[in-house]
Amino acid sequence: MITGRPFGGEPSELCEAFADYFDCDCIYFPVMQDPRPILDAFHKEVADSEGNGIVPVLIALDDNLAEAIALNVSGDECDTLSELDKEAMAAYRKALIAEADRQTAERFFHEAMDEYGLDPCGEIADGEALGEPELCADYCETLLVRIPVTAPWQVAAWLPMGNWNDCPPPPVMTAVTKKWQEDSGAVICHVTGDSIDYRVSHPLKDETSVRTLAEEHELFCPYCLENTPSCTRGAWMDSLTQSTVWHFWWD
Repeated sequence: MITGRPFGGEPSELCEAFADYFDCDCIYFPVMQDPRPILDAFHKEVADSEGNGIVPVLIALDDNLAEAIALNVSGDECDTLSELDKEAMAAYRKALIAEADRQTAERFFHEAMDEYGLDPCGEIADGEALGEPELCADYCETLLVRIPVTAPWQVAAWLPMGNWNDCPPPPVMTAVTKKWQEDSGAVICHVTGDSIDYRVSHPLKDETSVRTLAEEHELFCPYCLENTPSCTRGAWMDSLTQSTVWHFWWD
């Protein structure tokens, strides 16, 4: 439910459908040219929700995300959020959470490495830190959703996007999110129809761990390198040692 509209605006039907789907407290932001107020609200929510079983996530509202969630939850039976059965949604989330384990994530990385392979990473240097999620508030409405979970990684089960092109299916997405939370304190913080951002509490520093993480990122999202300003693996790995946000985008 939408419990706050600090900047006014009239939520669209799509926004109302998302709010009904989440069925928890949501703060609404209309299209805004300056995303700073949204980010400020988000950071306050993160600080206020620490340790209380709530994970705040920013959702960019677009039809592609709504369709992907509906198709994944319904098993391709429907493509609109409003058609989803609430009991079916709860059962789907419960199953994703129950089945998420480290073995699923590691099997995905192993199989992807066998299929695609990766070039050597080279020297770790000249990276740039990423500290904020990449919002699209200038053309999308945004919901700041307070998702109730027992562990932060479980928000992935509430956001079953993916399962198209190179974007992994929800079971893999949930298992990988669990692994990354355990390894790096990574938590999903922003989702669009074709991207996910994670906030990271303790970026990895030792070279072996960073190289492994960089491989996992590229296997998870082959476009990672394209999202790096210098487009070199060394700079990308260096950015991982500095960044408190990870950004993934799929074509």
